[in-house]
Amino acid sequence: MFLKIFIKTKKTAFTLTELLVAIFIIVIISSLFVVSVFNSRQKGRDFKRVSDINQVQIALENYHRLEGVYPDTLTAGESLTGPTTGITFLDEIPENSPYYNYVCSYSAYDYVYDDVNDSYGIAFCLEEAVESYTAGVKCATPTGILNSDCLSWEGLIARYSFEGNADDSSGNDFDGTVHGAVLTTGKYGQGYILNGTSDYIQLPSSNSMLSGAPFTIGAWFKTDKDHTGAFTAQGRIITMVRSDSGARLSGATMILGETTKRIQFGYNDGSTWRLNYYDTPSTYYYDNSWHHMAVTHSGSVSKVYYDGVEVATSNNTFGSFGADFTSIGSLSDPADPRYFKGILDEIYIFEEVLSQPNIVRLMQGLPPL
Repeated sequence: MFLKIFIKTKKTAFTLTELLVAIFIIVIISSLFVVSVFNSRQKGRDFKRVSDINQVQIALENYHRLEGVYPDTLTAGESLTGPTTGITFLDEIPENSPYYNYVCSYSAYDYVYDDVNDSYGIAFCLEEAVESYTAGVKCATPTGILNSDCLSWEGLIARYSFEGNADDSSGNDFDGTVHGAVLTTGKYGQGYILNGTSDYIQLPSSNSMLSGAPFTIGAWFKTDKDHTGAFTAQGRIITMVRSDSGARLSGATMILGETTKRIQFGYNDGSTWRLNYYDTPSTYYYDNSWHHMAVTHSGSVSKVYYDGVEVATSNNTFGSFGADFTSIGSLSDPADPRYFKGILDEIYIFEEVLSQPNIVRLMQGLPPL
C-alpha cells in the first residue's frame, strides 16, 4: 500500500516593508539611469561644440590663406564664402546647442574679428570638462582653444552677477554682505529681490574700489514701485560715498525717484548736488519690466544711459571717494535709508568711461571691446 502524503504550502504576499524596499530600489535605479542619460547628453553637446569650433577654425585658416584676411563676421546657418576667390570654405557655419542647467554669457558662438592684429576670437562655453578643456568660458583663436574668455574685462573693478551670493566675480574680492535681500530669478540667472523697507547689500569702502573719476557703473533693475518724492522717498540702486564716516549723502549715486518716472545720477561734493537726470517715457521705469541703467563720469562730463541709449549729459567736475562703505539698494543711513524696492542683477563698476556700444555689450552680459 502506498501512502500518499500531500504537503500544502501556504502562499504569502509581500509585506509592506518589502514592497517599499522594492519600490525604493526601482526609484534609485531609474534615477541613476536618468542622470547617466543626462550626463551623456551633456557631454555629447560639449563634444559637438569642440568639434564645431575645430571645423570653423580649419575653414577660417583656409579662408585667411587665400583671401589674405579673416572675415569680418560669421553668421550661423550661412556659408563661409570668400568675396575675392568665390570659394566656399564652409557650407554651413554651425549653430551652438542650447545650454541646460548652465548659465553662459554666449548663447551663440560669439565671433569677433581683430583687424588691428589680423586675428579673431570665438567665445563659447563648455558645460563640463572635455578632453583637456575645463568647464566654463572658452576662446578659440588661430593658435587653438584657450581656457579663458576671448575678451578681457579690462578696467573692471567689481561685478555682481548674484549667482548664489553677492560675491564679486571680477577677481578683486570686493564681496558683498547681504542684509535681508533674497535670491530670486534675475535678468540672467539669479538676482536679489529687495523689500524696499530694510534690505540692502553692503560692499567695501568706496575709495578701496574707486579713488574717483573716470568710472562707469551699470545695473539691471526691475520694479513696480514709483519711488516718488524728494530725498527720503528715493530708491538708491548703488551709493558710493565721499565721506570717511557718517555723512553718507556726499558721494555719487544711481537714483530712482524724486519725481515720477525720473532716473538720475547724482554727485555731492560735500556742499552742492550736481544732478544729471532723465524722465522715462510714458511706460515709466516702474512697469515691472527689466530696465538697464548706466552712468559714466570722465572727471568733467557725466552721462546717463537708459536701456542702452544715452539720455542725459552734464558738464561738471568730480572729486574723490571716501572710506565709508558702498551700498547696493539703499543709502544705508539709519536716519535716511532711501531703500530700493524690486530686483537687481548684473551690477558692474569700471574704472574707465565705457562707450555706448560697450554699454550695450554689458546689457548682453558681454565684456566691452
